[in-house]
Amino acid sequence: MTQSVSSNSITSLVSSKLTGALPAISGAALTGVNAGVFSSTSDPTPTSNKTLGLIWANSVTGDLFNCTDATTNNNVWINVGGGFGNIWVFGAIGDRGVFGGGRAAGLVDTIDYVSISTIGNATDFGNLTNSRYETATASNGSRGVWYAGSGTAATRFNTIDYVTIGTTGNATSFGTAVGSLQIGEGGASNTTRGIFFGGDIGGASSNQISYITIATTGNGTSFGDLPSATRAGAAVSNETISVYGGGANVSETKLNEIKYVTIATAGNTTDFGDLTTTTYNTAACSNGIRGIWSGGFRQPSASNILDYVTISTKGNAADFGDLTAVKTEHAGTANATRGIFMGGSGDVNIIDYVTIPTVGNATDFGDLSIGRRGPNGLSGD
Repeated sequence: MTQSVSSNSITSLVSSKLTGALPAISGAALTGVNAGVFSSTSDPTPTSNKTLGLIWANSVTGDLFNCTDATTNNNVWINVGGGFGNIWVFGAIGDRGVFGGGRAAGLVDTIDYVSISTIGNATDFGNLTNSRYETATASNGSRGVWYAGSGTAATRFNTIDYVTIGTTGNATSFGTAVGSLQIGEGGASNTTRGIFFGGDIGGASSNQISYITIATTGNGTSFGDLPSATRAGAAVSNETISVYGGGANVSETKLNEIKYVTIATAGNTTDFGDLTTTTYNTAACSNGIRGIWSGGFRQPSASNILDYVTISTKGNAADFGDLTAVKTEHAGTANATRGIFMGGSGDVNIIDYVTIPTVGNATDFGDLSIGRRGPNGLSGD
């Protein structure tokens, strides 16, 4: 006897044999079924555009990523392996690039902005609460923060300012920085915290790392330490870690070291790798996947070199390309695909840009409203 089989159910077989073709059965109501495994020698990116539920296996590192959001060009990949973290279009960036402060004939409190995806000149945004340069910056995507900075060697600030990135206007007081008389820190952030590395505090280089919670106004808090006193490096982040590279020590020796911290957990830095050369007064930007360091004083002089790392993978930096001209004391920021670098020594007004996923030389973007050195930038919407 042959047991019948319907398309709505598969009943137990009580005979010795099932004959005939199995009828078609819809899987629409099935849950928890994985979309398969894809193997590659690299990590996925937000533009990998694979199927929801797919497991991506990096055959080199052994990391596994699960696609939890398959929105075109905005994929989210959750790290289910042993790597640093997840992969998505970084939440603390946006298409509005905002850059404030600097120094020209005198100190500057000007804040400019651009639409990073649209080539053109900068537009006035408002003003900082005081004129200063060589600040550090952080952004959670909607709020932008300028941390500390300098007026002159004798006039330095522990001021923290903030703006709402989507609304032009003057900055508002946020709180005060850790320590006093700060200049030349490297700042980066995720959607929760801003992290600030090193700097010159009271006339001497510092190894301190401090942080703020960006959504909540208040004073800076101690986070941990760099391995040695360092100023004038630059930092990048993804949602999980912040990576600080370059700078100069108390003897003015230029450094090529790259260090990182886990943003959610206060503590000291861990070694990440090295930049391609020593540098200080460099700038940096990131789309949450790649971090790029720009120009700076490299041996034997000012440079147009661009270096990059993949933030989720420890290792040494590689050559990315060149700026349109040598730059030091300048600023960088990015959206999901484009990095921009603006201002610099000589009080230049030039803005350069690169396409972050594609290595290559920078291209002219437009001009700042005021040529200046020592501004700092951030992005959001």
